[in-house]
Amino acid sequence: MRPALLYNLFADLKNIKGVGPKRYQAYQRLGCNVVRDLIFHYPNNVLDRRASPSLAVAHDGQLATLIVKIERHITPSSRRMPHKIICNNETGKITLVYFNGAEIIKNKYPAGQSVVISGKIDRQFDGLQMTHPDIIAPAAEYEKVRSLEPIYPLTYSLNNRYLSDTIRNMVKFMPKLPEWLPEEVIVKFKFPSWHQALHQLHHPQHSNDVSGTTPAKDRLAFDELLAQQLSLRIARKNAFKKPKTPLVFNGTLLNQLKGLLPFTLTDDQTSALQEISAEQLSPQRMVRLLQGDVGSGKTLVAFGAILNAIEAGGQAALMAPTEILARQHYSTLQALSEKLGITCHLLIGKGSTSERNNALAATEDGTAQLVIGTHALMQDRVTFNNLALVVIDEQHRFGVEQRQSLLNKGIESDLLLMSATPIPRTLSMVSYGDLDITIIRHKPKSRKSITTKLVPGNRLDETIERLQTAVSEGVKAYWLCPLIEESEKSNLINVTARYDYLSKLMPGKVGLLHGQMKADLKNEVMQSFIAGELQIIVATTVIEVGVDVPDATVMIIENAEHFGLSQLHQLRGRVGRGELQSSCILLYNQPIGQVSYERLKVMRGSEDGFEIAQKDLDMRGSGEVLGTKQSGLPDFKNFDFWQQQHLISVTNQLASEIIDQDPALESPKYQQLQILLHLYDHDKSLMYLGG
Repeated sequence: MRPALLYNLFADLKNIKGVGPKRYQAYQRLGCNVVRDLIFHYPNNVLDRRASPSLAVAHDGQLATLIVKIERHITPSSRRMPHKIICNNETGKITLVYFNGAEIIKNKYPAGQSVVISGKIDRQFDGLQMTHPDIIAPAAEYEKVRSLEPIYPLTYSLNNRYLSDTIRNMVKFMPKLPEWLPEEVIVKFKFPSWHQALHQLHHPQHSNDVSGTTPAKDRLAFDELLAQQLSLRIARKNAFKKPKTPLVFNGTLLNQLKGLLPFTLTDDQTSALQEISAEQLSPQRMVRLLQGDVGSGKTLVAFGAILNAIEAGGQAALMAPTEILARQHYSTLQALSEKLGITCHLLIGKGSTSERNNALAATEDGTAQLVIGTHALMQDRVTFNNLALVVIDEQHRFGVEQRQSLLNKGIESDLLLMSATPIPRTLSMVSYGDLDITIIRHKPKSRKSITTKLVPGNRLDETIERLQTAVSEGVKAYWLCPLIEESEKSNLINVTARYDYLSKLMPGKVGLLHGQMKADLKNEVMQSFIAGELQIIVATTVIEVGVDVPDATVMIIENAEHFGLSQLHQLRGRVGRGELQSSCILLYNQPIGQVSYERLKVMRGSEDGFEIAQKDLDMRGSGEVLGTKQSGLPDFKNFDFWQQQHLISVTNQLASEIIDQDPALESPKYQQLQILLHLYDHDKSLMYLGG
């Protein structure tokens, strides 16, 4: 339950006085729903209104703030003419020009009144003008207006002055929150208090206060990172990492599997299986991430762990985020399971009622030793007899609660998460905290390298001609486009247009695949491609992960310069999965910038996903490394990876020390951290503490 101290911070903006439906919708467009969101909405620029020059020397285009006396109003003789207000002070004269809204100004500020004005000066042949001053206010507000004005990201129906005044007023009346950071951290980084940091960010004194890093920015970023790191550790320690009865197995099934394979496991795969097996045999639940590059053989390692659980008399569940991927895993592992005498079932949302009922019954009575499925595995009616291992593929697509929901179907289940997204260590610390991580870096030696070529867009016709020749020789290919439908705001080729064009050139050979298609239709297209009825799949990034068609050997990516390097690497990884030589063509638009071209050259020169991810991070910043959704990075409000990555290791270490010393956050030294967790919506992790 959220502490009463935070109630005002989480007040819905629609209930705030003066906020009507239109303004509330505007706030929502800015990503703001409660008061806390609005005070975390920071200026991204400043306007210096401190210049107050003499009118005799003011120069054209200068932003000036002046106290003037209204001499007279000149009402226009026609609607085409502007309303003019003649003003003066001891240094000269200036004319204010209004094309609309003049009646309000005239009534509010009649002749003889002194006002403060702020705006750009326009020097005309007949004197100085200021057209539609940014600000006109009573002279008493001079010092308030003559300042550094923060400029906020806006949306229609919100103006900067209103938003600035609203946020500053909210910050002024923030509740007095206790200090949750240890004194030594505050001293080391010279952090202001939470309240001081907010005040400084919304009352910048220098342009660097907005554009650069400051102790105030670092303070709020540190808070958010610490909350996130603590939440990961609490969930791990209290929800996942619990005692269990050790599994008992000697590797018989795993050895039988090795005997069935037409190749030997790589050193990385062998090492990974040893780490995982040791944890399955231990008296503590396994919570491990198996991270590997595209085509490194993660699924085979996971299957080895599944065999250990089954040999110990338990069941295993493998959950995938999409029906395509679930069916693919089932197709691959069912064939091996049959040879090993293991019963394997598929459980997805679609399919016949009888098949689903059979799978549910077999899962409940234990005859289903391995159950592969999608989110359907988490449904209440799915009951396991003895769930010993949960494997979650593409784990970043599932939240903590979803993982826990599946884990709760077993009493002492181990958890193995899989990710085909190689990310640098710093990002890994943010995404996974102190999660145990096993990395498979090297691909099987039997995998041939993929030839990658950079091709300018003016050679599109030539590329299509070569594709036609390859298709006539039996080749299977993917053609990737960045958009689903045509957009007036972008000249990027759309997937439906490219599908229509290629279908006319190669009728009956081309299929379409994108995220807006129904699951049944997507599966039908993929099955036709696997069977060879279709030879080209025109698709969006829906095929980015999991799709495994060993005889697909050509990948063409259109508008390649618009993808992140790691995403290009994931897409390229859909080919080169069999024994045939594969190629990847990166089609880019011209003219192309030097930086964009250098990025594409990285793809041409490397197939190491970890190396590519690091270069992607170095060249573009965290926000574009695969995109936060693909990499599993949380959405931060205060933390900017590019400017504040130096805080990651510090908060990572501090969170570990705190949870080691006080797992329940109940000591006087650390109990205030519970307020911090509530502040950043980590309420779920507090539930694990009983809070």
